Amino acid sequence: MPWGQPRYGLGLTPGVDEIDVAAAAELYGGAAFTAHVVPVAESGEITTRHGMTLLATPVAKAGKLDRLVIPGATSRTPLAAAAPDVPVFLPAAAAGTGNTSFDPILADIARSDGRHVAQTAAKYIEYPLPALPQQGGAPVRVTVIAILAAALAIAVGLVPALISRIRVRRRGAARPQAR
Repeated sequence: MPWGQPRYGLGLTPGVDEIDVAAAAELYGGAAFTAHVVPVAESGEITTRHGMTLLATPVAKAGKLDRLVIPGATSRTPLAAAAPDVPVFLPAAAAGTGNTSFDPILADIARSDGRHVAQTAAKYIEYPLPALPQQGGAPVRVTVIAILAAALAIAVGLVPALISRIRVRRRGAARPQAR
């Protein structure tokens, strides 16, 4: 559901591994649907580790970002400095020994959106479920949308009953009372 999603900048740096980029883009923007992902870089394009050219929006022109995820980086980069007021997440720095690019991102999704969202995303991409944090955030956005949808359904369901009640009252008021 795209409504109310945070806007994540996918920070692309020269020489980044393609799998690192794919893990962040697929999990945040595709499988878990937790964020609207916008590829950003210092300039309009970057070249990956294996020579692939990726197009991106210059970070200065990207608009408001809620978070900047920089795959492959283990320390703050000049890209992070270009967006000083935006929280930065470095999946490679959060990865433990033996983890792939997907593990720290799934753990981050579990912390922010809930363990079940991370489990579903892992299943969606057919990835073996890594150890995830036990405590996770509640999927607030999805819960609020579900509550609003239920309230709207109830309201729509009550409209015919209210119209009927109003008509009955008007008919009763229009009839002369016999004594």
